[in-house]
Amino acid sequence: MQSVVIAGLDYRAGEKLGEVHNEALLIVPKRWRNRRMGAKVTTRRIGKTYAAPEEDRKLKSILCEFKRDPSVWLFDGDEVGTFGVMVCYDFLDLERIAMYRGKVQHLFILALNKDATSFRHVAEAVARMVFCNVIICNCGHFGGSLAVSPYRLSERRTIYKHAGAGLATAQIIELPVERLGLHQKGGDPLRDGVKEFKSLPPGYEFSEVLLEKLASLV
Repeated sequence: MQSVVIAGLDYRAGEKLGEVHNEALLIVPKRWRNRRMGAKVTTRRIGKTYAAPEEDRKLKSILCEFKRDPSVWLFDGDEVGTFGVMVCYDFLDLERIAMYRGKVQHLFILALNKDATSFRHVAEAVARMVFCNVIICNCGHFGGSLAVSPYRLSERRTIYKHAGAGLATAQIIELPVERLGLHQKGGDPLRDGVKEFKSLPPGYEFSEVLLEKLASLV
């Protein structure tokens, strides 16, 4: 299919007895969008930093220890946008969310979350504060997969929502990239004579200036 794949995985056993990792997997094909990406398929493991409290208790009850991965990933998708990937409970990490502000057009969250309602509220808030598309792919057994974007019109903000437990689903969606990126840089694109996106959150432009100054120092 020549597609980049972001997939959630089951636990992976660590080097030490009882040690487990919780990861997502990013797969980049040899050819993508009719361009050669490399001599072979490239994979990257994206680890989770924080275990959820219930998850941690259950692992300890079977004498397993969760192994943290403190990495924060940022991927350059060229014309499809820059994106970050998080695993489940890390989506509630405020410091991690702040790191992505002003740097991405998309955030992908791979989750196995029972409380789909809470993640939906967080996704809507993050879409406006980080000002990007937020896509949650939750385990279908609990439902809760979601895609939201910071459009100005409320009826456009929810691009996709899967509600209901035990339902199998697959969906193709479209996400704004170029026009969202233009708005992030201070442009104000119109759609049918109306502002297309919400106003940038307070301090967003200041964050962009700081990033430019840091880049010039490097």
